[in-house]
Amino acid sequence: MKTLMITILMIFSTSLFANSYETNTNTNTTTIKSTPTTSSTSAYKIGHDMLSSLSNKSQSELKKALNIHGVMIYSNSLSIDNSYVTVDESANSSGDISYTANVNVKYSYKAKDRDRD
Repeated sequence: MKTLMITILMIFSTSLFANSYETNTNTNTTTIKSTPTTSSTSAYKIGHDMLSSLSNKSQSELKKALNIHGVMIYSNSLSIDNSYVTVDESANSSGDISYTANVNVKYSYKAKDRDRD
């Protein structure tokens, strides 16, 4: 009898837990900026190096690099869908020109969202 009660309790608990989350696929974009440099060529190189670095990161490192917080992501579901580099040119009040790489990243992941029912 005790075993039957434990089994029923386990089944009930499992079904409650299973129904408390739903899976959603999320797609977002972000831009990661480099530090300014003195030439557009070096800014593009820095940007492409940053892109390469992103593709070599683990899931947890990538989550941190993309600044994803407050969600429970399914293991190995975070992926970069599209990415490219642009460069901004700017001048300070003295007329010195600097170039900043912008690494534009579109990414997606599957997350567990708590049911609101």
